[in-house]
Amino acid sequence: MRCRLLRSTLVLVAAGAVLVATDSAALAGGDRGHGRDAQTVHVTGTGSTVAIDDAHVRAGTVRFEVSTTSSTFSAVTLFSLKNGATLDQFFDDVRNEFAADASDRARGTRDARQHATFYGLADVVPGVPLAVTVDLRPGTYWLFDLTTPPDPVEDPQVTPLRVTGGTGHDEGRDGDVRVRMTGDRFLAPSVWPRRGTWSVGNTDDTVHFMQLQPVDRGTTDRKVQQALEATFGFSVGDLADPDRPTVGSEVLSPGIQHTVDYDLPAGRYVLLCFIADESDGMTHAVMGMHKVIVLR
Repeated sequence: MRCRLLRSTLVLVAAGAVLVATDSAALAGGDRGHGRDAQTVHVTGTGSTVAIDDAHVRAGTVRFEVSTTSSTFSAVTLFSLKNGATLDQFFDDVRNEFAADASDRARGTRDARQHATFYGLADVVPGVPLAVTVDLRPGTYWLFDLTTPPDPVEDPQVTPLRVTGGTGHDEGRDGDVRVRMTGDRFLAPSVWPRRGTWSVGNTDDTVHFMQLQPVDRGTTDRKVQQALEATFGFSVGDLADPDRPTVGSEVLSPGIQHTVDYDLPAGRYVLLCFIADESDGMTHAVMGMHKVIVLR
């Protein structure tokens, strides 16, 4: 779960994004073969709720085609509960992620990691869908769209997904671009194709996500760090380019990977993780978890 105090900034950026894809046919840059043998679930976020066209799938490889009807932004996350945790406990963890106090945010990350396994899915804006492929084992999963801070009393709305049959299996899918999140850093190439598939895996000991934030030409990681320090770790400020879409892979637990088919405008982007650190509540981004890349 991210420290979502940055959501208002992201919504404003997403509202002005270039709409580079207008329907689900544009997903995947042509799919590139990653979804041919996978079950497909169409996922639609609204900014506060999630609808799916199939609530019961077989264990194994599942392809989620994620889009939004929100006028701004959707952050659709897939998770399962563990260690006997309940949804009520999980919702408390989510609320702590929004807390003003850094120690509460740190506790939110620690507790969320203990109470849930996160499989990602996607940050999407209108007209720019993403297709996420992930391996799932039998069990009950939940999806939610948490674009704004949760109500202090009313729980976020979640959508159940039941996975049955078999044991699930990882086909070892690779993308055109491979990203590893480890040591609170992104290990990734500096130049990506503007259309293709990224594969991202979390080999760290805490949860992370990977947002692709478009930034102005000439932006460097040094400038990103300065901007993050000026905003207490929550935004890249004036470096953001509002004319291109902000997208990304949502939260992944340690040991989880997925692939994402994408089609984005060329230009400079920065990879960011705004998760609150488990020790002091600082965002991973301000601790140095950012990397400037170029899409060509």
